[in-house]
Amino acid sequence: MTTDGVLCGNCYSASPDGMHLFEIDRSTKVLDSNGDPVNLIDITEVHSPALPLYTVLVGNMYEFAPSGVTFDKQVRLTLGYNVDQLPADALRVLMAYYGSEAVWTEIEDVETTQVADIGTLTGFFNHLTIFATLAEVPGFEVSNLSVAPSRREIWPFLTFAVVTGEEAVVSVDVANVGNHEASHTVSLEVNGETKANREVNLTPWQSSEVAFALSDNEPGRHVVVVEDLTGEFTHSLLWVNWALIIGLGAALLIIIVLAFFGVRWYLRRAVA
Repeated sequence: MTTDGVLCGNCYSASPDGMHLFEIDRSTKVLDSNGDPVNLIDITEVHSPALPLYTVLVGNMYEFAPSGVTFDKQVRLTLGYNVDQLPADALRVLMAYYGSEAVWTEIEDVETTQVADIGTLTGFFNHLTIFATLAEVPGFEVSNLSVAPSRREIWPFLTFAVVTGEEAVVSVDVANVGNHEASHTVSLEVNGETKANREVNLTPWQSSEVAFALSDNEPGRHVVVVEDLTGEFTHSLLWVNWALIIGLGAALLIIIVLAFFGVRWYLRRAVA
């Protein structure tokens, strides 16, 4: 390296397992944040910062230090990964860096290869920070849980009694908040037991209502869970309208009393 930070030859650093490779070409100027030449770049595995929404870390993330180092030419970083490390619902694999604005940014124009079960991403950049291989996964939001139990009236013209919860309809809204069309399976649990699954396929930012019909419910309280949403309903065998029954009984008693005194009055008049 010259006194002004220009490399006199090609420089590279490979990981012990050969999965990753960092390369700097000859005649590249390497300076720190103060404008001084950099003689050593340290690469370490880190466990933070937090990842972007709807992404999964593939392998490890690596911090390249010292922070603030810049290159007057683009340098190359190749990150390898085992295909078996990818989540089953991965939509794509990308390389990203953690920028000075505390956000992850995808590196564009990445070169990709795959040989057998080993994949690689090669990205180009001109500064040092934290780099990682990420798998983008579907992003779905489930909201607006609704539980609508049935209601059946016995003698509906007077509503002496009501049976509720023999059947119920459970519904939620599902929205695709990711960047790609994807499928999502919505599961319904009742009292801790999976009762049904529904799969929906949505384009980005499309939403749909998913409904489940429950029938032949056992008497008692039932707790329903969809994703992280919880609701409940009760199947009551019989709800008696005691107020109506008491009111009708009182009215009938009054009628009987009035009839009794009416008959007595009529008989007295007849005798007289």
